[in-house]
Amino acid sequence: MSSSNFIDISVLGSTKLSRKLNALENRVKSTVMRDAAKKAMEPVLSLAKQRAPVLTGLLRKHLKIAVYRGRRYAGAVVQTGTRKQMKIPAKAKFFYPAGVEYGTSKLRARPFLRSSLAAKRNVALGIMSKEIKRMLRA
Repeated sequence: MSSSNFIDISVLGSTKLSRKLNALENRVKSTVMRDAAKKAMEPVLSLAKQRAPVLTGLLRKHLKIAVYRGRRYAGAVVQTGTRKQMKIPAKAKFFYPAGVEYGTSKLRARPFLRSSLAAKRNVALGIMSKEIKRMLRA
């Protein structure tokens, strides 16, 4: 994932907030980050659904927020449905959502995920910061 499509908690800028997060046990910190990231991605998901092209409606229907936890990062992403969910044959030459987002030799790119994240980046950062502060106060 390129850095332009990834929001790092360090950009929130509050050293006090960072200190409080670092003082938490890793499991608790991961939960706080995942929950805040999921909430922050809601406006991105909403805009992506509006911007997604509608042929059968399956692409828009199967967009969702997925949370993840890695060794160093916890967060959330907007992802598309699987081939099966979107009724894309196994023999298809490309995955339709990727073809729409990045383009193919026969289909011009119509980015709806990346552009939604770029448009809602500051809103998502604000929500994430507010959610982390709220959870740390509780």
